[in-house]
Amino acid sequence: MSDTPRVPWLASDLRRLNIASVPAMLLSVPVYLLTRRDQFAFPVTWLCYWGLYAASAAALIALTFGRLSGDRLRLAALHGRVQERGLTGRLMRRRRWRIFLTGGEAPTWSALISVISLAIVVALAVAQRNPAGSLLLASGVVAVLGSWLNILFTFALHYARIDLRDGALGFPGEGSRAFSDYFYLAVAGQVTFGTTDVEVRSRRMRRAVTWHALVAFAFNTVIVAILVSLLVS
Repeated sequence: MSDTPRVPWLASDLRRLNIASVPAMLLSVPVYLLTRRDQFAFPVTWLCYWGLYAASAAALIALTFGRLSGDRLRLAALHGRVQERGLTGRLMRRRRWRIFLTGGEAPTWSALISVISLAIVVALAVAQRNPAGSLLLASGVVAVLGSWLNILFTFALHYARIDLRDGALGFPGEGSRAFSDYFYLAVAGQVTFGTTDVEVRSRRMRRAVTWHALVAFAFNTVIVAILVSLLVS
């Protein structure tokens, strides 16, 4: 028997996103049924769906890659997309179709999430003036938290793919790379806007880290700040 590690079934971006939609949809249906007489029934349901979808997609990244390291991580991170066969496989190898089907890589996906989250908090600011807007505010919290987690785990995977392909990062100590290393970098970028003790060695990685810092700054200082002010006011 070959000792070559197998690619996890959930290494495919498209599969994870499709599966993430299942719990989001199942949990959103009862939300709609319970709120269907409310004037905000549709936006409340949509916000719950989006928050659960984003959080589920983040959880699937953690479940798939969280304990991987060395060759197993490299195989899963770099070759997960080759599992797609037929028409789907051919489309996933084309950048424009991959963006359409999965949202693309972390920079494109994070920009989309940020725009959606900003639209959410603007809608919440308007709805706050309405006494019936409490359900909308609660569902908005779910959506923003799910979006924040999704950006975090998506960038961790993005960093792993760039580094394992190009050797673009230098971590202190020795040993093979583990997904926890990239999650550590993503947490540092999203919370402190820096790379701490990790050395960035390539232009592509610098662009990714810069974009992550900009997205995190906008998310933390604008979107989350507005949401907190709405909650306490």
